[in-house]
Amino acid sequence: MSDFTAAEYQDAFNDWYEDYEIGEFIEYSEENWEKVQKMDPHYLWTHHSTCEDEKVTAGASVYNNSCCWQTFGWYVAAEPWVGDPETYYESYKSSAYLPCETCNPDGEGNEEDFDPECEFCSGEGWVNHYFD
Repeated sequence: MSDFTAAEYQDAFNDWYEDYEIGEFIEYSEENWEKVQKMDPHYLWTHHSTCEDEKVTAGASVYNNSCCWQTFGWYVAAEPWVGDPETYYESYKSSAYLPCETCNPDGEGNEEDFDPECEFCSGEGWVNHYFD
């Protein structure tokens, strides 16, 4: 279970977006990957999935050969992140799968406890939140 609410994750994503002055989004393709590799990685953020949630991670990467990780594309920033692209890691959630605040607020409910008519989560007890 997450220690953060959807609103807190949204605030962190919004702060990242503003702090780095995120502009263009380059959608993943082999052709665009070649283009991105020629750019300064300090101005790039990879938008990708993980086995849990979606994230934006500093630098330019392709994760399409890793089980449930997949690259969607790259955000281009006006403000650079600082660090060595080989060793630096900074990441922000761009989605989160969190307990439904209506029918599973503590994240501990069992499937049979959920209201199948819950308008917030379709009665499954969990909600996907997307922040971008």
